[in-house]
Amino acid sequence: GEDFESEDLMENSARHAFHADGIVFLIDPLKIANVYTSLSQDVVSNSSSVSASKAFQNDAILSILSASLRKHHKIKENKKISIPLAMLVPKLDVLAPGFPPHYACLFPSGHAKNQGFNIAENRRVNTEIRKWLASVDDGATNSYLAQLEMNYTTFSYFGASSLGMKNAPDKDGVFSTPNPHRVEDPILWILKENGILKEKK
Repeated sequence: GEDFESEDLMENSARHAFHADGIVFLIDPLKIANVYTSLSQDVVSNSSSVSASKAFQNDAILSILSASLRKHHKIKENKKISIPLAMLVPKLDVLAPGFPPHYACLFPSGHAKNQGFNIAENRRVNTEIRKWLASVDDGATNSYLAQLEMNYTTFSYFGASSLGMKNAPDKDGVFSTPNPHRVEDPILWILKENGILKEKK
């Protein structure tokens, strides 16, 4: 995030975003104060190297990104950015204990199995992750929700885990072989939005 803390840095470090057909924006849940303080220190130390108080706020980075895209593409304030934006909450394995057990985001992705992008499944996951962000009731999460509605025509919320669900470290702090959970979903959604991947109802 420190590479994108100003429009000048964004211009230098993320110029590729200006020509993208889709953007995946990560919200590190452990950089959100209300989430960070609600978890045990063991969980936090295994999942994050920077405390929420020391992290540059991602909602500010999203604001800078949006402003830079508007400037580059000459998009007026009363118009929205048309680039599809996937809002991804990683470390879902850490958050899972606080989610209802029937949530679709907790189960393996069904898009590849269905040989296309499952619209119904995406709607459920989108609703679940958005609902969780709203429930956190933190200034940063409220800002994310408002910024997406205000700046983008096409966006969707996702949750994923690079390590996999129920993959806690052993007594020596070593994780077992990663078993990524839903990490492909944002990319598949962007492919669908660009007409490359077929929709499945």
